Amino acid sequence: MYIKTIIKFVVENRFALAVNPIKTGLFVLISATSSWNFILQNYTMPKSREQKQEIIKDLQDKIAKQKASVFVDFGASPAKSIFQFRDELKKAGCLMQVVKKSLLEKVLEAAKETAILEKVKAMKGQMAVVFGFIDEVAPAKITYLASKKNDQLKLLAGILGKEYLEQEKIMELAKLPSKPELVGKLLGSMQAPISGLANVCQGVVRNFVFVLNEIKVNK
Repeated sequence: MYIKTIIKFVVENRFALAVNPIKTGLFVLISATSSWNFILQNYTMPKSREQKQEIIKDLQDKIAKQKASVFVDFGASPAKSIFQFRDELKKAGCLMQVVKKSLLEKVLEAAKETAILEKVKAMKGQMAVVFGFIDEVAPAKITYLASKKNDQLKLLAGILGKEYLEQEKIMELAKLPSKPELVGKLLGSMQAPISGLANVCQGVVRNFVFVLNEIKVNK
């Protein structure tokens, strides 16, 4: 569309270009660029108020669906570290969203989460929220592990269900086994008695076969 706008201006000013190509060419380029910027700002870019309302609605939906969330300060984190962090979160059914604190405060105020609101107001830094939709431990655990590789990423606090957790509690939560780890341990603990039972059954079968063979030989 940008190229089409320039072509249109060139066609409309072709006679002026023939007379004074440099001066007219600069005019065409500036006019076309200005027109494109005007289109972007007035037609394709969302209105500021509408954009804020969409973000607020999106945050409300995510907070309603989350099982646990972590507030983080990502500071001056390298882009590569943030992309890797996002990928790890996505694999575990989590999502990181950079938010303006003022919009998050509006969401909490509307939800009448006064205690959490006061805590959020006191937070400093470049804030993002890590939402966990499947596993209560995953957001804290993945963020904690990422922060050990990236010292710019800091855990500030979190929410478990509707309960606010201070930084030290989030750290404790991060060190708990995740759901997949718990399932693995449970299956491992179940496997031992099952294996023992299988050995007993195999022993009974072997003895039964031995008895049958002995009967056959004696006949």
